[in-house]
Amino acid sequence: MARWRILVADTNRAMTELRGVLDGQEVEVFNAVSYEKAVDEAKSWRPHLCVVGYHFDEARPYRLVTHLRAESWASDIPILIVRALPLFVVEKEDTDELRASYRSLGASDYLSFHAAMERHGKDAALRNFRDAVIRYLQG
Repeated sequence: MARWRILVADTNRAMTELRGVLDGQEVEVFNAVSYEKAVDEAKSWRPHLCVVGYHFDEARPYRLVTHLRAESWASDIPILIVRALPLFVVEKEDTDELRASYRSLGASDYLSFHAAMERHGKDAALRNFRDAVIRYLQG
C-alpha cells in the first residue's frame, strides 16, 4: 500500500527518468500529460505532492500551478517544478530567477534536473530530485 500519492504532470519523455526514482519510495505515481487531465486527476484523488514539469502544457506549467493554488482543496499541496529536459531557446538558465518566479505563483520550489545532471552527473541529479520529493512529502 502506497503511503503517498504523487501527481507527475509533464510530457512522458521528460518524466521517464524522474519517475523511476519515485518507484520504491512508498508512493503511488499518477501521470498527466495534459492540463485538463492533471486538474481532473488532482481533484479526484488529492495528491500529497505535485511534480510539474517545466515543459508541461507547452512550456506553461504556471497555468497548472495557479489553478491549483486557486482551489481550496489544493492550496496546501506542495508543488515542485522540475526541468528534466534541456532548454533550446536560451544559452544559460537562471535557476534562482526561475525559482523566485515560480514561488511567487505558489510553487514550493523549482529544480533543474538537467542542469544538475550536466554539473554533477546523472546519479547525483537523481538523488537530489529524490531527496527533494521526500523532503516535501515528509513536510
